[in-house]
Amino acid sequence: MNKRQKGLLIAACLMLAAAFLFPPWQSGIKGNIGDLEIGAAEFIGYHIIFSPPQDRMMSVFIYRELLALEIILLAVITTVLFFVFRSQRSNSPQP
Repeated sequence: MNKRQKGLLIAACLMLAAAFLFPPWQSGIKGNIGDLEIGAAEFIGYHIIFSPPQDRMMSVFIYRELLALEIILLAVITTVLFFVFRSQRSNSPQP
């Protein structure tokens, strides 16, 4: 592993930590009618996990689908860049 790959992994870990510390939040109403799950939700931004946003009229919860998408994209981009940043080895012998 070269310096660029190490830097990439450190940056990816920091971004992953930021994604968990500042998750996306949504407010809305969720409920069930029999076996049918119903609800309406609205994205309300990113807030620190220790102090979620407040909404008196509706419940507030983490937008899990968006958080999962962020983590998947981070993993894919990190994997691709990890292979792009690998050392180029030449096939010719070095003197």
